[in-house]
Amino acid sequence: MEFSQVPTAIRRNRVKRWEIFDDGLHSLDKAKVDQLAKISKSRDVSYSIHGPICDLNLASLNPEINPQVVRRMERSLRNAALLGAKTWVLHPGTHGALSWIHPGEDWKVNCSNMERLQSLGRKLGVEVAIENISAGYAILGRVKDFLRLYREWPQAPDMTLDVGHSHVKKQTEEYLGKLNRHIRHVHLHDNKGDVDTHLAVGSGTIRWRKFLKALLDTGFDGDLVIESVKSPFASLERVKSILRSL
Repeated sequence: MEFSQVPTAIRRNRVKRWEIFDDGLHSLDKAKVDQLAKISKSRDVSYSIHGPICDLNLASLNPEINPQVVRRMERSLRNAALLGAKTWVLHPGTHGALSWIHPGEDWKVNCSNMERLQSLGRKLGVEVAIENISAGYAILGRVKDFLRLYREWPQAPDMTLDVGHSHVKKQTEEYLGKLNRHIRHVHLHDNKGDVDTHLAVGSGTIRWRKFLKALLDTGFDGDLVIESVKSPFASLERVKSILRSL
């Protein structure tokens, strides 16, 4: 979808909270921010912002690249603040080509950069939420990684639980059991348990009724964001129907 179609989609639907992906065709700039802000004011719509991810490794050990990555994310955070977004979703870093040569350094770089972004977010009034990643080289891709993060850095940002990602890792129940107090934001989409395909809710193997009940039982009261590539509005209605039946 071109960004030009986004304002029309927001105006034509009754959904009052949207997550904007600040990357690719939807990368935010002043014109886009101004347009989205006008819609927010006229239709009582609010936003969360998914930070940029393309070719951006927050744990890069390249001293020339790393500052550019952080600057791009800081720009995204500032645009989130201009839109009045309360949540900004962060993709943490990944292990790179030099990680095996300098073991542990990318973890430190990742944490240092996340701390910098969290500090900026607090100044701007935007909460940074770290998303669990399903890719094999993710530094924060499994429950044990987040447990280590909060053990070593108790003030670290809370989580965006991506259910599709946790399903691929077969760790959804473990996230809810061990990290529920850190889950502030949730991404919903389906898959077959093998590849992160962002299917419509109900098109994969996630047991949605069981998951949603377990999530609510933890006391979760944050945002549920549909991230299905196909049939997102049908996915939304399916989730709403399940929630009403619980």
